[in-house]
Parts: sequence; C-alpha cells; structure tokens
Amino acid sequence: MLSIDPQSKDYYKKHLIWYHGTTWSNAESVVKNGIIPNWNIITLKDFGPAFYLTSNRAQAIRWARLTSFRHRKTVMAQEDVIPALLKIKIKTAVLLTTRSQEFAYADERWAREILINRTSLSNSRKFEVEYGPVADGRINRALLRYQQSQNLQAFRAAISNSLFDQQYDQLAVISSRICSQLDIVSVQKLGKGDF
Repeated sequence: MLSIDPQSKDYYKKHLIWYHGTTWSNAESVVKNGIIPNWNIITLKDFGPAFYLTSNRAQAIRWARLTSFRHRKTVMAQEDVIPALLKIKIKTAVLLTTRSQEFAYADERWAREILINRTSLSNSRKFEVEYGPVADGRINRALLRYQQSQNLQAFRAAISNSLFDQQYDQLAVISSRICSQLDIVSVQKLGKGDF
C-alpha cells in the first residue's frame, strides 16, 4: 500500500503538493529551463524516463541526498554538490484528465512494469503519468537474479519492501504536456539538519 492515504483509489489525482529531490545545480536548471520529463533518458528507472515526484517530503530529501552523493563520486563533480528539494504544486484538474496508470500495491503487474522499464529503453509510452510504490534499493541485484531465473514472482519479492510499500510512493510524470502544468512552489538547499 502507498503512503498517505493507501485506501484511496486515485489518491495521486487528488493530492496537490509533491516533492522532487535533486542537486542544487539541477534544481536551478529546472527553475531556469522548466521541467523536462526525459532529460536523463539513459538512466533506467522504475517507470521509465520521467520527472519523478513523491508525496513524501522525507523521501524526496533522501533522494536529494542520494543524488548528491552519487554526483560527488563522479569525475564531473568538480565542486561540492549540494542536495536540494523542490516543492511542486499540481492543479487539481491536471491529473484528472491524464492517461495514467496506478499501481496500488507491489504486485506482479507492478513488478512487470518495473522489469520492462529497468531492462529496456522503450520510446512507446502509453501513459502520461504512472503512480505506485518505490522498488527496494536492491533492484540491481534482483535484476541480475531475474536474468538467470526468469522468475517474476521471485523478482517481485526481491524488489518489494513492506516499509517502502507503506511509506514511499512515486509519481512519474512522463508527458511534456503535464510537466508544463506543474508549478514550482519553492526550491530549498538542504543542510545536514534538514529532514
């Protein structure tokens, strides 16, 4: 089940405030250039190339810190990489009219979608938005095991985490049309004490 109101079908369509964790330089780029759904098309993610949001502020902060840590490890990071949090508002009517797919649980349908998106760069996207639980951080290990066993149930079990199912959600905004209707409410540099 998902974070804030797991019993509510289409919860994500009614929720207005979302968060995006990133680096400060990426946050500045988003403010300057707008939200681009597939700016990082070569990175394989749960619901494919998209601009990812969460309703859980703490989760977005965790993403920001992880993204900053990964950027620091790259050769390209010449200076200190600062984590940042974007607060995004979605107009109520925007998500009500989208072609969307919701995964209320970390079930086999959800696992199959993640498997497809994590193993191929597909340009044929049927949906403008996808919403569901976050896969566990052990996904790379689970993908390697799946390649050997081809067992979808074992893959689902490996990437499913009851803590994640209950607390962490993700909204993948795939469509440029939807991205253009997202409003940035605030951008915050994160310090060590921010949770």
